[in-house]
Amino acid sequence: MNSTSRRRLGLLVALIVLWGSVLGNQSPASAAATQIDWKRVQLRSSDFHDIVRSGKGNVVAVGDDSTIAYSDSGDNWNYTPSPVIANLRAIAANGKRYVAVGDRGAVITSTNGKQWTAGKIKLDYTVGDFRGQNVRSSKDRAAMKVKYTQKDVALTSVVWDGSKFLAYGIMSVKVEEISYPVSVLIVSQDGVSWSMYPVWKSELIGGLEAGKLFVHKGTAFILQDKYVAYSSDYKKWNVQKSGIGVTVHKIATNGTRLVAVGWDGRLQGSDVKQPRMTGIIYTSTDGLHWQELNRDPNAKGNSAAGKLGLSRLSVGAVSWDGNRFIAGIEKGGFAQSTDGLGWTFVDTNQQAESDASTGSFFKKKYGGMLANSNGLYADQERVVTVGSLGTIRTSLPDMREWKVVVEGKVRDLSSVKASGSRIVAFGEGVIVESRDGGVNWDVHNPKELERAYFYSTAAVQNVFAVRGIDNVDGKLESFIYSSNQHGVWMMHSGGEFTSKPREVYAGDKQLVVKLLEGTAVSTDGSTWSTKSVSTPYVEQLASNGRIAIGRQVDAESFSNVLMIYNGSKWAASKHTANIVRGAVWDGRQFIAIADSQIITSKNGADWKSTSNSYGMNAIAYGGGKILIACDKGTLLESTDGVRWEERSVSTAVDLTDIVWDSNGKKFIVSGKGGTILVGSPK
Repeated sequence: MNSTSRRRLGLLVALIVLWGSVLGNQSPASAAATQIDWKRVQLRSSDFHDIVRSGKGNVVAVGDDSTIAYSDSGDNWNYTPSPVIANLRAIAANGKRYVAVGDRGAVITSTNGKQWTAGKIKLDYTVGDFRGQNVRSSKDRAAMKVKYTQKDVALTSVVWDGSKFLAYGIMSVKVEEISYPVSVLIVSQDGVSWSMYPVWKSELIGGLEAGKLFVHKGTAFILQDKYVAYSSDYKKWNVQKSGIGVTVHKIATNGTRLVAVGWDGRLQGSDVKQPRMTGIIYTSTDGLHWQELNRDPNAKGNSAAGKLGLSRLSVGAVSWDGNRFIAGIEKGGFAQSTDGLGWTFVDTNQQAESDASTGSFFKKKYGGMLANSNGLYADQERVVTVGSLGTIRTSLPDMREWKVVVEGKVRDLSSVKASGSRIVAFGEGVIVESRDGGVNWDVHNPKELERAYFYSTAAVQNVFAVRGIDNVDGKLESFIYSSNQHGVWMMHSGGEFTSKPREVYAGDKQLVVKLLEGTAVSTDGSTWSTKSVSTPYVEQLASNGRIAIGRQVDAESFSNVLMIYNGSKWAASKHTANIVRGAVWDGRQFIAIADSQIITSKNGADWKSTSNSYGMNAIAYGGGKILIACDKGTLLESTDGVRWEERSVSTAVDLTDIVWDSNGKKFIVSGKGGTILVGSPK
């Protein structure tokens, strides 16, 4: 990584997508004379989550951002539109009908996998229907009258029980930063009209993921961390400990034996004596009592994967093909078992490997042959797996030779910058850039960044840079990747600096790299000069010409402090915040997002704050509008920084960054699944 490399962009991606309609308001609108026309860049790379076949009909896969794909053979795939905007998490079929479910209350149905209809959930509940006995404050009392809506339901599992479709998830509403969740089961015979049965069990609330629903021998079960709930009539539920206590991704059965697969990331504590960090396979014959397979009782530390060697490799999918169970393992691996008890790895043309050398908190998302398997379908003719980065792979039943038939090109995008005539979005080891105002985009996905993780990014005077970490021969190396012309990027490793790069910022007409010791600066991104700096560097976020607002980043704790510059020096602001995500000056005041608050100030010293529950990630100002990019495909829009409108655009993924392109007079938004939105004020 100590040599400078120049690589030309290879893949030109055209932009074709229409913007979806604006939905709903959060509060009284700030009178907006101008509207923003949003267009979406189609870099289709959304994760798939599940796959199913209905009888002898099409094989259908569903995933994030309303993604639906179908195939009659598993080799040739077509995408079809969803009637709702949502992240689709699961799909089931009964031989005549498909049903897919997801967040935002998404429940859709189809008879052929091509044309889909949205279903409706019948519900009439308030927070008080479940929390009325636990009112402890005035905030609680105010929340008791709040009604749940279908959009408050996030469904994660769906099954066919032999006569009805059942779907399970969490219904939750946030009132003044307090969440009020309840687990729910919905039931339908036709996939269109659904009845709701609340499963009011506190044991089912919590955990990294919602519980998994399955039906076994006429009884419905919900597996959630340490607990399993069960019911034969879907109204009265019993709960007991399951013996698992970890995250379950998928469950399969051969009619007699159940197999659950997932991930055990427990650290040392009351449940385990040593950190696990391993994929898991559990089995049960009654759905209530579960036993882990292939665990080595003598294993220590992170090697507690046992005979299968699943250390640091999550097991994402499992299916029964009529003769055997097949499990899909992280990074392209597979295992099989005829009885669900004895498992062996499959010797494929892509052997799975772990990320052990980069640590458990540096999991990287791969596509192609290394894609994680999130869903798996198998019969006597083929095996099809769907997973990360929109990847679909197929194989003959022996699973020795796999073929990638669909693959996304762009990983999750975490940042976007605009400077001069260029716009650049950054993701996990991928760079997407435009030089025509966001009309056409080039994807830069070099081999040298395949295992890299990007952190801070910066742009100044048409020069761009990103600070990242790469795995080099089992060691983590910090680097700077920079560019001063479209399509040409240069690698700068620790050898070019006096110490390791920690952060990169946009300074005054130059890029600034905070080193472990000292600072390096560059005006062209190619040549760097290093100097010793005794005081921590402050990144400027906004200025009115006299006063500037910035943040001082602590790279060790990942926190930062809001700072104010009064013309002579930087000083800590009166407003205390652990995480400052961005700030703008709109001509009248500073507007910043800090922690879960929108804060405003006319002088940079005295701040007013307003809390919300949107999951705000970035802020930008341009064309007389202030926009905040939030989770779940939401934009907040305002003209005065006080009254905000919620804008739901044609995506359901988290929006990670936003920038105003002053050259092209447009907003550019980045998001997960390779999402890019281009907004032009009319």
